[in-house]
Amino acid sequence: MKVPLYGQEKDSANSGLAYMNMVLHNHAEAEIKQGNTLANPLFKDGDSLKTFDYVVANLPFSDKR
Repeated sequence: MKVPLYGQEKDSANSGLAYMNMVLHNHAEAEIKQGNTLANPLFKDGDSLKTFDYVVANLPFSDKR
């Protein structure tokens, strides 16, 4: 059984690389979306945010805005 994988990345180049990485590791069904997770989370269940059992994050510490 494969675990469903979700990802959201602000930078379009990095989101493309993330999806390519999923394909190379036999997880082509992973949902990788492009956008700012904090300002506009894209994974929703109806009107509510989608919930997850585990989250891995790499915060944008270098973003000066």
